[in-house]
Amino acid sequence: GDQKEIASAQAALNSAQRSATRDAARMILEDHRASSQKLQQLVSRKGWTLPAPATTAESDQARAASAAAGAGFDDRFMAEQVKMHKEAISLYRAQAASGADPDLRQFAREQLPHLEHHLEMLQNPTKGQ
Repeated sequence: GDQKEIASAQAALNSAQRSATRDAARMILEDHRASSQKLQQLVSRKGWTLPAPATTAESDQARAASAAAGAGFDDRFMAEQVKMHKEAISLYRAQAASGADPDLRQFAREQLPHLEHHLEMLQNPTKGQ
């Protein structure tokens, strides 16, 4: 999920018209890069392997979204990010509450406030400025 959100945020930095959208994209990009790095460190420590990054179809979709810049881009980006963050929060809450691995549970607990903050800013973009 982090990789998809990072790609989407990078596209928004290039295509967004509103400063609130660019601010949200910047925050998402920074926080999800940090989250990915922490998860990679945890996975390496455990000797696990993460799934491969976005498939070609997902990468093509991100490029197409970037190319669809213009009227409505900001609204589409924010709506998609709200949807993705709601899904992520649900998954992270489940992991934090009952995940099998204690380190992954802790990771999820640490990341939840960031995801919840992102969702709040995405739903109320003028509040974050």
